[in-house]
Amino acid sequence: MVAICEDLPEPTNAFTLDPDLKDSDGIPAPKLTYRLSENSRHMLAHAVARGEEVLGAAGAKSTFAKHRLSMAGWHLMGTTRNGDRSSRVGW
Repeated sequence: MVAICEDLPEPTNAFTLDPDLKDSDGIPAPKLTYRLSENSRHMLAHAVARGEEVLGAAGAKSTFAKHRLSMAGWHLMGTTRNGDRSSRVGW
């Protein structure tokens, strides 16, 4: 089973431009700053507990949980402004 939870907007999570890393044309690379919030940790723990209940009800003799699978990656999305024109909607 896989649990996917949606993070709440957190002011500390952001995409910015890296001050040092640039591509071959001198364009700054995007920099992601992300921290798993306390709320997200609680959601994931809740999802794992419900998953264990479901698997137990289905006859599982034992279960294990591996949190935040690094090989699964993350699909971060949300209300990120792209550019400096707040009136622009979509691309």
